[in-house]
Amino acid sequence: MLASKYNPLFNGNEALIKGVNAIENGHEDDYLNILPIYIWPEEAQVASIESDMERAEEKGVKTIKEHSMVFGRDQKNKYIDDSYLLIGKSRVYRRMWFPALEAFNYIIVEFPQEDLVHEARLWASRTYVLSGNFSGAQEQFDKLYQNTKVPKKLEKEILASYAEMKIKQKEYQKASELLEEAISKRIGKERKVRFRYIQAQLQEEIGNTYEASELYAKVVKMKPPYEFYFAAQMARVRNFDPYLQESAPVYAELRKMAKSDKNYDNRDQIYYAMADISIKEDLIPEAFEYLEKSIRTNTTNQTQLGLSHLRKGELHFDFREYIDAAGHYDSAHQSLPSEHHRYAEVEKKKESLAELVRHLNTIEVEDSLQAMATMPEKERNKLIQKRIRILEKEKAARERAEAVRGGPVAPGGGGFSMGGQRSGKWYFYDDTQRNDGVTQFSNRWGTRKLEDNWRRKNKTSVSNFVPGEGESEGEGEPTDSTQDPMNPAYYLSRIPFEEDSLDASHGRIINAHEGAGRVYRDVLEDFIEAVDIYEQLMKRYPGADFEPRTLYTLCLMTRETKQAEKNDNYCGKLQSEYGHTPFAQLLDGSLDPDNDAGHDSIAEVFYREAHAAFERNQYKKAKKMCQQGIVDYAETDLLPQLELLLALCIGSEGEMTVFLDELVAITEKYEGDPVAIEAQYIIDYLGGPSDFGSPLSPEVEAMFTYNPNEAHQYVLILPKNSTDFNRIRNTISDFNMKVFSNQRLKSRNIMMGEEKQLVIISGFKQAKSAMDYFEAIQLDPDVQTYLPKTGYDHFVISQSNFKVMYAEEAVYEYDMFFKVKFNSDNF
Repeated sequence: MLASKYNPLFNGNEALIKGVNAIENGHEDDYLNILPIYIWPEEAQVASIESDMERAEEKGVKTIKEHSMVFGRDQKNKYIDDSYLLIGKSRVYRRMWFPALEAFNYIIVEFPQEDLVHEARLWASRTYVLSGNFSGAQEQFDKLYQNTKVPKKLEKEILASYAEMKIKQKEYQKASELLEEAISKRIGKERKVRFRYIQAQLQEEIGNTYEASELYAKVVKMKPPYEFYFAAQMARVRNFDPYLQESAPVYAELRKMAKSDKNYDNRDQIYYAMADISIKEDLIPEAFEYLEKSIRTNTTNQTQLGLSHLRKGELHFDFREYIDAAGHYDSAHQSLPSEHHRYAEVEKKKESLAELVRHLNTIEVEDSLQAMATMPEKERNKLIQKRIRILEKEKAARERAEAVRGGPVAPGGGGFSMGGQRSGKWYFYDDTQRNDGVTQFSNRWGTRKLEDNWRRKNKTSVSNFVPGEGESEGEGEPTDSTQDPMNPAYYLSRIPFEEDSLDASHGRIINAHEGAGRVYRDVLEDFIEAVDIYEQLMKRYPGADFEPRTLYTLCLMTRETKQAEKNDNYCGKLQSEYGHTPFAQLLDGSLDPDNDAGHDSIAEVFYREAHAAFERNQYKKAKKMCQQGIVDYAETDLLPQLELLLALCIGSEGEMTVFLDELVAITEKYEGDPVAIEAQYIIDYLGGPSDFGSPLSPEVEAMFTYNPNEAHQYVLILPKNSTDFNRIRNTISDFNMKVFSNQRLKSRNIMMGEEKQLVIISGFKQAKSAMDYFEAIQLDPDVQTYLPKTGYDHFVISQSNFKVMYAEEAVYEYDMFFKVKFNSDNF
């Protein structure tokens, strides 16, 4: 018997211990998530300990085979049950749940009177927990917990294992109580530190912040290894209760930690923790200071950088300082990993704030440009030259930095980039405004505008000229002085000297006010700011055509915010001065949807908002609005358009079969109507109901190829005489400088046939970067203002596909190819 214990069984246990140590030594704790009580191998780790665990099992099997002694059905070798236990343990670490249970259950059945039966039950319970069979585990714990026959040395392990199950079941209070019992069983310091920390985490999960903070403080006082100490201090602050705890000693400890060399890379976390205390004590200026220190002292921890920016953004947002908040939400979005639990929330808020900033920047830019138009020429030129000198200094600084770093350095803000709070300085030399900039946006790919007759026109013969062929992407200097920010012509061409350009500038200001108002009202739900921006609009343009609509909006919002005096004023003015309009009639309930033509005006406003949501790729919102509009405006002329827009929303969400069914229904219901003609054209192009398995026709599939790794370019196609082409080109150039100033994009324009003119933006090495540009330009209010209402196309296209599209004038064919291949699933 001694041979069996001290040879194969001993060697088997040594192999088991070696494998267990390898797993435990290779484990790194994540202190932001509940720590594991025991370290078990993940599936991918099993291979690294396979040989040790196989050796352990082999030695157990060998002991059983060579040294088993059964007389009268009784096992006389007392180490045989140890061998089965060894076999079961080795199988647990190889994640072989059922074979492991076989070994443990054999001991339970065959050796019921042996002390080892309790350990077998313990390991069986652990195996059940690891395999997710909590009822099986509970059955074993019921026989172990508070069982007086259980050996003392097993009590703490039973309690800890029982707590492990309760954590997995999210019964955190019970788990904490079990850990408290385990701690009382005289466990070693290392495990006591771990169990206390887990207890604190459990109380934090429950929401007992004071209890959690006190438990973390106990961990700190135990003088644990430094990683535990640091994590406990940060967590202690995170759960600090200003009403029940004193902050002075906590601040003192944190300041001491910040001065320690060992915390050089952790200072950002320490200052973030100090900001957290300041926020809880309503010391907001101090909180801003600590957060700024956290950002400045960040070295390697991108997640912490993101969290610090996020907290600053949240504070600015709470104080309705939305422009400042926008910059920090954008920085948080750039820094946080996409898998972070707050990433989606940050992304959504960032996009909303960025849209608001764009509208406010548009107002400021247009005001500045209009002011420059009235300046004396000498003063205006002096201002422009100052801006150019700033750009020259920035360029020289970048070139020096590139020489030192051996690579390109992103340029600063250029063009008409606007960002911060209004400072009163002219936008194009205010450093604060230039450096703030306008952020890029990452939204879903765009969809063709909803308009009649958006099909391909007849082809005409064209030359074989392909722009950009043989040139390196992004190289070269602008040849047009109005496209070069170093040339005064760049600025002069954008100043509204003429009446038509001044009218267009006012139009952008009006659109920006209304756009900002919608964001305040519908997205941020800040009716106070929404009322203010609409009031500014009315004060600036009294008696304008949009005044009834604005008064109606103000009437509703001041009622919501209980601003009684303003509500009486706006509602009264709407009724007294515009009582004949559908907005006044809608307010007092006199609008008759069956007889009053004004109902169509309300429906048109509603349709425009639904279509705007569709154009912003907010398909769910647009779909919901269409469904409601079809009910509310069933008797108006807008019903067919609402139904077609609903169908397009369905198609954009990927419900292609339903999409086709809806189109067929529209053709039957509105035969001869332009909406039906358009729906039929889409059906024909898709191959009809019987051939809807592929969204592209064989002709298109053969015509173009999809290679996302090829160099791509953005193409905008406009009718030859539809609008001010130079103004559009200048506006796009401004957009490139404003949003994509860190990329070397090249712009050119050419004719395609006799009827189409193209704006081509190159410099994208692959489809992904081109799609980022495509998504961002769709949301730029300045570019959208100058584009015609109908009749234009834009997309991203590879160089090889451009040759085919250009030679064949296959605009519509490629546009369908683009919609299918360049969707959100691929990017």
